[in-house]
Amino acid sequence: FSSGISRSLDEAKERICHVLVICCWHVPDIANTAVLFKRQADKEFANLRLTYLCPTREDTQLMQSKGVDALHVSHNALLDEKLLKPDFDAEKKYSAVHIASVERFKRHYLAWGVRGVAVITYDPILRSDLGELSGYKNVGFMNAYEGKGIVPIPRTEVQKIISQSHCGLILSAKEGGNYASTEYLLCGIPVVSTPSKGGRDEFFNPQHVKIVEPKAEAVEKAVVEWIAAAPDPHEIRETVLIKIKEHRKRLIEWLNAVSGRDYFEQADENYWLPFFVDKLAQGVAIGAEDAIKLWMPFSLRKKFTKFVRLFWKKRAY
Repeated sequence: FSSGISRSLDEAKERICHVLVICCWHVPDIANTAVLFKRQADKEFANLRLTYLCPTREDTQLMQSKGVDALHVSHNALLDEKLLKPDFDAEKKYSAVHIASVERFKRHYLAWGVRGVAVITYDPILRSDLGELSGYKNVGFMNAYEGKGIVPIPRTEVQKIISQSHCGLILSAKEGGNYASTEYLLCGIPVVSTPSKGGRDEFFNPQHVKIVEPKAEAVEKAVVEWIAAAPDPHEIRETVLIKIKEHRKRLIEWLNAVSGRDYFEQADENYWLPFFVDKLAQGVAIGAEDAIKLWMPFSLRKKFTKFVRLFWKKRAY
């Protein structure tokens, strides 16, 4: 993330540089780290403005109470819905799809007994231990192979597999907004989730999401129920888009405030702006005249706290 901030500061020169920070972990756990980060940034970079995107109103209020600039905007609202949409002609090949990293907190073991599950996984911390995947008993698809490890698959293939699944699984007890939970809904499939902290339920509707006990048998039962009686895919998508629009509207209001411009004039019917990219995964120039650069170059997560501290000590610019 240092390269993103550094590049933004270089391009802004002496002008104000706004950087958005996503909170991809339960905000109360990382709020004090955000305070530390802000203090160091204010001390060392007079023209840098950090603003944290928080998934819930309570998270936003917590950050603001600590003197940290924050917006009630879930990063899930910055998924590009044009890349994630239902395929009404897709054959249902999988009972469920579980998009989750190989980290222990994802609780893969709760889905080990789901028959015909598709598992799409990734390894954000580049470890070789795939033990979390070892217990799946009846897999319809998995992008991890004996001797090869995890093989990344393109976004188009992810959408295809979601559309071929009866429902999507999200099984962690705590994390952040969780992109996959909203990707499922945008693709028109219902969700099975456990109770959670972190804000993924911000976009949930009880008609489209079953919240079950963190027990394997409860997950398996919910999957069977969705297979027997799934909601209309179009209704699922339109319902989540209504919630997404509320978050994007707040982001555009913030953009208007910091730029003095009216970006609603450029937004489409879902408040997507032409310079947005999926997940804001790369820097986007908002206005050369105003030297506003919108970046989401890094995320703040509890396990990265030590790294954040070292980053500032080393001044890795």
